[in-house]
This record gives sequence, C-alpha cells and structure tokens, in this order.
Amino acid sequence: MTPLPDQRLAFLKKIHLFRGLSDDDITEVAGLLEEESFPPEKVILEEGKAADKFYLIYSGKVGVARKGARGQEPLAIFVEGDYFGEMGAALRGPRTATVTSQADTLLLVLNRQDFEKLIKKSPRFKANIEIAISSRRLNRRLRFKWFRPDEVVYFVARKHTVFLLGALMLPALLAWLALFVALIPLPAETRSYAFLGSGSLLVWAAAWGIWNWLDWSNDYYIVTNQRIVWLEKVFAIYDSRIESPLSAIRYERVETDQLGRIMNYGNVIVYTYIGRIIFQRVKHPNEAAALVSEQRERARTAALQAEKAAIRETINQHLFRKDESLAEPGKPKTSDAPAPQEPKRSLGERIFGNLFKLRFEAKDTITYRKHWFVLAKQTWKAFLFLLALIIASAVGRKYLPGLISPSQNFINLIWISMLVGALGWWVYQFLDWRNDIFQITSDQILDIDKTPLGRETRKSSPLENILSIEYRRIGILELLFNYGTVYISVGPEVKIDFEDVLDPASVQQDIDRRRLASIARKEEAKAKEERERLAGWFAAYHESIAERQHRMGEGFADSDQNE
Repeated sequence: MTPLPDQRLAFLKKIHLFRGLSDDDITEVAGLLEEESFPPEKVILEEGKAADKFYLIYSGKVGVARKGARGQEPLAIFVEGDYFGEMGAALRGPRTATVTSQADTLLLVLNRQDFEKLIKKSPRFKANIEIAISSRRLNRRLRFKWFRPDEVVYFVARKHTVFLLGALMLPALLAWLALFVALIPLPAETRSYAFLGSGSLLVWAAAWGIWNWLDWSNDYYIVTNQRIVWLEKVFAIYDSRIESPLSAIRYERVETDQLGRIMNYGNVIVYTYIGRIIFQRVKHPNEAAALVSEQRERARTAALQAEKAAIRETINQHLFRKDESLAEPGKPKTSDAPAPQEPKRSLGERIFGNLFKLRFEAKDTITYRKHWFVLAKQTWKAFLFLLALIIASAVGRKYLPGLISPSQNFINLIWISMLVGALGWWVYQFLDWRNDIFQITSDQILDIDKTPLGRETRKSSPLENILSIEYRRIGILELLFNYGTVYISVGPEVKIDFEDVLDPASVQQDIDRRRLASIARKEEAKAKEERERLAGWFAAYHESIAERQHRMGEGFADSDQNE
C-alpha cells in the first residue's frame, strides 16, 4: 500500500535519524523518497556491489547477512522503522553485507546524491548517521557473545576520545621527560645511570599509557531492540555489566557542561524503575538520547500491537468456534504429548554426581556453588593441618618407632583423635562450601546458606520482581579465575547476591533468560484471561444482536401471516 504524504511525515518523525530537523526539512525529505517493493526472499543489496542508495523500511522486514568462513552468516533482522545502506551511501564504498527481504516489504529509498545533500545541510542528521555507522562498525568488530539471537544492536559507543587523550597526557609527559634525560650530555661515569633511569621511566610511562588506553577501550554503552547495557571494565581489576529492559525505562535526559557543549559530549541519564543507567561522556548525547527514546517507544508500540492481535484472534475464536460434536467420527482428539522423562540415574550418581560441580541442572532448577578458589580459601588451613599430621606420623614411624607403637596406646589415641579432628574440620568446611548454593527455578531465585549441623538461611524472590541485574569481577584473581558476584535488585533497597560464582556473565544471562520466560508466561496467562473475558462479552453481545434480529424476523413473519 502506497503511503500518503501525511503518513510519510508521521513515519519519518518517529525515526531518530530525523530528530532535530524542522518540519519543512522533513517535508522536503519525504518528497525526495522513492518507493520500492520486494516480495519475500528477494535480494535487495548484495555484498561487494556498488552502493548508491539509502533505505528506510516502511513495512515488512529484511535479513542482513555477511560472508564468513561457513558461508553467509546472519547479522540482524530489521523491521519497520529500521534503515540500512547508510555506510555505502555515506562512505561511497561497496556494500558490506547482503540484505534480503523476509516478507512483503515496502522501502522508502533516498538516492546517494540527495543523501549527501541532506548530510551537508543538516548537522543533526549528519550526527545521527555518524552514530549509526560507528555503532554498526563497533558491533561487527566486537561481536558480543551474550546477545540473544533475535536482538538487534542500534547503538554502541565509548566515552568521547577527548577523555582518552586526557588520560594519555601524563604518561606522554613522563615519556618526553625520560627522553629528555637520556639526551642530556653527562659525564661518562654517570651516563649509564641516567640511561638506566630514563629507560625505566620510559617503560613505566608506556605501561601506564597502555593501561589507560585499555581502560578507556573496555567501557561500552549499548542500546538494542530489547535492552540498554552499560559495560564497564577496569583492566586487571574490575569487570561489570549493568542492564535494563526497554520496558523498565521511564524517561531519559541529557546533562552537559560548557566544555561538553563545545566538544559535543555529555551524559545520557536513563531513568528506570529501580535507578539510573548513565552513558557517561558520550559523543552526540542529544542524538543518543533520542535513539533510546525511539527504541523505548517502539517496544511499547510493539507490545500494544501484539496485544491487539491476540484480542482479535480470541474474539474470532469465540464468534466462529465450531461445535466439537461436529468433528469427524472416529477421529481421535488431539492431546498434549507426554513430557520427556529424565534418564534414570543410579544411587551413586544421585549422591555423588553433583558433589563437586559448580553449576548443574535438575529438572527446571539451575544450581550454582561458589568458585573453587573460595573452597580453597575455606579449607586450606584444615588441609595443611591434616597434611602436617600425616607427614609427622610418617616421619615418626620411620625415625621414632618407639614413640608410636602398640605399647603407646595413649599417644596413639591422641594422634588418631587429632587426625580425625583435622579430617572433620576439612569435611565441615567442605560441606559449608557445598551447602551455600544459589538457585534459579522456573519462577524464582533463591540464595540458600546452610551450615553443617546448623541453621539454614534462605532468601528468595519471584523472577518478575527483578528490577536490574549487575555482575562485577573485582581484582586480578577474580579476573584470572573468571569468578565474581551477580547483584540482583528485587526492590528499592533489597538485593539478592549470587556471590563468587563461576563466569558471572553467564549466570547473569541464565537469570535474565528465566526472568523473561517467567514474565512472558505470566503476562500471557493474564492477557489470555483478559482476552477471554472481553471475547465473552463480544460473543454475548453478538448473540444478543442475532437473537434480537431473529425475534424481529419472526415478528415480521407473524404479521405477514395475519395479513
């Protein structure tokens, strides 16, 4: 269906690329756009071919893929409101990916000449295109493994490069100072000491500069079609990921100072139901905030459209439902397939199968224990004491046979008691580590701390109460052994912490997947109940109208007979 001029204007105003443009400019762009329609499975752009157009998806969806070692590798699926072709149109290079329609698709197309004129004419449009190009380049280079298959990345940024230059300034001054000292003419007896000192200073300055560069390059701010993410990593010390679903975002605002307005950087503060996520000192902050706002509104609109479609389907089922008694005779009724049974395990497997595992699943429950390093910290004293007793016993039997002999029952009793006590101490510490577990079920998270032969502390929360998830790896040991703590906020001042778990990023993903699945199930059940209620009302209304029309028809028939 060809969009009307007013529909084109409304469509363009919803896309963040055109935020900041005047109504006259948007009207001019709308008049330059051409329409191109594609059936499903039609190649729109081919990787490596010349680029001469920029595309906006008015309706339908397209798949983006790129040649890789295993053939075409899918990169993303773009839907209504998305765009593509900006890299080729802006940079005049060949296409970097192949785009194929996946449904009946209507595109609004801007040729390269008009696209370049718009960039020169509108600084805001130019800034938005720069954000889009840099974000897609960074995303393709980084290829974060924790993205979901249906997740599309729209924004990836670091702090402004001016802060990298500021962090490198002192190391650079130290390096220049080291070179200056090395070039000073000195007596022969002191020259070697000067070279040694300046060389050491130069090495330290280079190491400091590399560390600052790594610290800057490891922080990212990300916006996708499902969530916003703040990745923060201090090289060799700290590793964290804070995220929030788009549905939890309330609003966003921009903070800048005088220097930020001159250098075009600022803070984008995103307010969620639990707190704030701050995109610190990013380039083009106003444009970045507009992109967050667009994705938030698109997520809300998509949810409303899905709900309306489900309501229509339910109403149709109520109005046009066929009587089950009319089913074909002898045709068996459909039934749910039996749930797959877990394989039977032997008694030994049930007792010892998960004895030392740090992560294991049983039915619908994922269980985590603390890292091996924590077990070592808890048991090393008992282990060394037990080892010392065993070594002392072996040495005593060899070199002091008269001290440990059958005739020395009292000494033997003390020795055995110490060995049993040391072993019991180690077993107690092991059980204390083993019983401190964290669990994710289909509907809740649990933190269970049980001391051997002692009390049990249990904290739990429904998955849908989770407001934010963050993990941190602090210190070189946590980074080296890949363990850390996952902080789960379930209220304004209530948190459940999965402490010292292996690979906290994967634990965060497990929690997030279970949370989304739980929310989806409950929302679907609630929505289904509401749809059934509304559909019942519509069906009753429809039956009432039909019955009234039937009675009116009978009344007309009786009057005809009387006549």
